[in-house]
Amino acid sequence: MFKFGKREEQELSEEEKFLKEMKEQEKPTFKDLLAIIIAQYIIILPMLIIAIILFTLIMLFITRVWLR
Repeated sequence: MFKFGKREEQELSEEEKFLKEMKEQEKPTFKDLLAIIIAQYIIILPMLIIAIILFTLIMLFITRVWLR
């Protein structure tokens, strides 16, 4: 139907090899997923706390100083 050049055929074969390798890898276990989730919270939680503190200080400034 369609004629691919050598470069396109090579890219397709590389993609097929990559997909086969991905299927052959073992799936992450529950412990692995739990470790990933905990690591994400350790990274995100301090930023979230800082954002909440900044928002609170800005709201206090607006309501007590600026609106008077």
